[in-house]
Amino acid sequence: AGFPIWGKEVNYVFVFGAVFLVITVVSLYFHKKKKIKNKTPQENIQTNYKIQFTDTEIALLNLLIEKGKLNTRANINEVNYVLGLKHKNTGLQKKVRSDTFNSVNEKFKYISKREEPVIQSIRSEEDKRYFEYFIEKKNIELIYFHIQH
Repeated sequence: AGFPIWGKEVNYVFVFGAVFLVITVVSLYFHKKKKIKNKTPQENIQTNYKIQFTDTEIALLNLLIEKGKLNTRANINEVNYVLGLKHKNTGLQKKVRSDTFNSVNEKFKYISKREEPVIQSIRSEEDKRYFEYFIEKKNIELIYFHIQH
């Protein structure tokens, strides 16, 4: 007859699978490339806002600055009084003190580009269960400048 009557069948599932795989890989490559191209680097984003301390934070910083000028440290009762926690329960006092210290220290870290916290603590000499809080002398003028402006 001049032509074959029977031939090997082509497996179209394999062909379509290979084509689908190639299309998927190419699509993912271009999608990822487009995503990277559109992403703005974090360093190029400029902030136009000024870090400001709250009134409570300023009152706490003023207390610690005054104590620093007298070469003393503030105890927990003085800090609680300034933060308005004098008659609150102990758990709330700890939380608010911690949140306030963390907030001030994060703002100071941003302002000064230093890793060390501005408000530091040390165990009390009279009662080791409690802490006393202070600002190092080298940071007093820098923080004083920022709370005045």
